[in-house]
Amino acid sequence: MRTAVIEFNDQALLIKTEEGELFSEPGFALHTEQGIITGQAARQQAWLQPQNSYRDFWRQLNQAQLPGDQRWARHHADIAFAQLRSLHSKACAPEQLVLSVPGTFDDQQLSLLLGLINALEAKIIAIVDSSLADCLALQEASDNLQSGERETLHIDLQLHQTVISQVSIENQNLSVRAHQVIPDIGASLFYNSLANYIRDLA
Repeated sequence: MRTAVIEFNDQALLIKTEEGELFSEPGFALHTEQGIITGQAARQQAWLQPQNSYRDFWRQLNQAQLPGDQRWARHHADIAFAQLRSLHSKACAPEQLVLSVPGTFDDQQLSLLLGLINALEAKIIAIVDSSLADCLALQEASDNLQSGERETLHIDLQLHQTVISQVSIENQNLSVRAHQVIPDIGASLFYNSLANYIRDLA
């Protein structure tokens, strides 16, 4: 059975196969008459069709009813599933998945995510906090240093927010002490500021 890792950062969702293939999509979706388009193609239309564009469905992963009459999506979970299916398909549908998720996902969102993965008919073999996964290299480096507890800050810049995690490294163990979410400060803020700056130059 083939295994892949999915990293959930809506600035660029990643799926990496055990063969080393890497596929990525930004957390954008576009509702069309034919279905839901996700990734870069949706991003290119986001400012041209704002009424049909979605870019906050991972941060607000839930089953709350979307406004309006949308043929292909009742809620954000439907849109998230469309993107998961796209990524899974690009990686040739691996049967086993390791999920690297932000520690800010609550129990309800994790449960919903597990249901979406189950609908892909893939088996989840592990779920890891993405800040811990990213700090594994620091843990290996710390093995060559003197013993004792050390701490580091992991900054995860997402599309619409920034998550700062306090990670403790002690001997061969990693643990998250705390998460701090800075809402509405993410990559999209920088993109919009840059676009406004370029517009003002014209």
